[in-house]
Amino acid sequence: MNLNKELLVTTTRLSLETLASTDLQLNNDLKLLFVVVGRLELVTQGRLTAVETGEIALVNRGEMVSVEASADNSVLSLEVDTVQLEPFSGFFQLTQPLSPRYYPDVHHQLTKLLARLYLEQAERAKGYRYVIEGYIRLLLGVLVRSLPYSTKLTDEQQSPSHSVRNDAIVDYLHRHYTEKISLQSLADQFYMSKFYLAHRFKAERGLTIGNYIREIRLLKGIRLLEATTMSINGIAQAVGFSTARASVICSESVTVLVR
Repeated sequence: MNLNKELLVTTTRLSLETLASTDLQLNNDLKLLFVVVGRLELVTQGRLTAVETGEIALVNRGEMVSVEASADNSVLSLEVDTVQLEPFSGFFQLTQPLSPRYYPDVHHQLTKLLARLYLEQAERAKGYRYVIEGYIRLLLGVLVRSLPYSTKLTDEQQSPSHSVRNDAIVDYLHRHYTEKISLQSLADQFYMSKFYLAHRFKAERGLTIGNYIREIRLLKGIRLLEATTMSINGIAQAVGFSTARASVICSESVTVLVR
């Protein structure tokens, strides 16, 4: 092993903390949230998932997520910058939290690995960085072997320049989602062909730009529906939908909330 190489531990964040509720935001790393105490409600890709004590939530890089956390929560949070873990690139496709009920074998393996990672980081014994690197690799191997998984990013799409450009576009969409955004105006904003933009965005994010904007608006609408007494028409207009789309946001928001 080359002792001078950059350690993967530098791309990993592990902490035991009380999570605060957050509004919709882009998740930039692969994230595992092990709920030690309390309860979390996550909205990702238009789906509401309740994560109870003892369960693990998994959020893919590139997913939009909002968190509603109970006041007394304690969560062991692991964030891994998978862009640095070549050749790893892909998306786990889950509809339930990782729990003894739905995924008994993988849940047992993950809880043991998370506990070992936490102890290694806390004790910092000699060679702990290499041990943590090994555990991270093993954890990813368990996930890939045990869970529904698909690889969507090519080597070309993982290049730093491409990732930076797409991240900038996503950031722009999150700041301007209430405005009328056309493919041509977005392409002009970032000095590229609209056909090239549409192709590359869909290849990396798995959604068209139009559907991505719709997801942002829908999830923002869900948050307003939960937290305010605004009318459906008012919510639709506030998040950028036309009045004619009010019935759409109403029906889809209610569907998500009762899942």
